[in-house]
Amino acid sequence: MKPKKSARTPRETPGTTENRLRHVLFLHRVSRVLSSRGK
Repeated sequence: MKPKKSARTPRETPGTTENRLRHVLFLHRVSRVLSSRGK
């Protein structure tokens, strides 16, 4: 969600967007596991 990073990259390819979404989902999954462990 950082506009500067998007603006810095001249070309936005579908693969890049897919990787970004995949990374976000991965972070969500990890954070969920960590939160469950914390409890």
